[in-house]
Amino acid sequence: MLNGKIMSLKMTRLDICDLMLATTIVYIDMDMELHDEHTTESRKKVLRESMKKWECLHDEIGRQINEFDRQFDEESEA
Repeated sequence: MLNGKIMSLKMTRLDICDLMLATTIVYIDMDMELHDEHTTESRKKVLRESMKKWECLHDEIGRQINEFDRQFDEESEA
């Protein structure tokens, strides 16, 4: 299946950091809605599942930024 394939994006590190920040903002907005007294239980269930996906995406972006930085540092020292 095409959606399971790994692909590379050609973006600057700053653009990737902006994506990471965007995932944080989405997560925080969902968390605020989750804790709103007017949010229904069915919506809270959807929010919890969605938040897991955004958190995983955020963590993966962070992992790849850290790996990029580590490789860059190693190349700079050589």
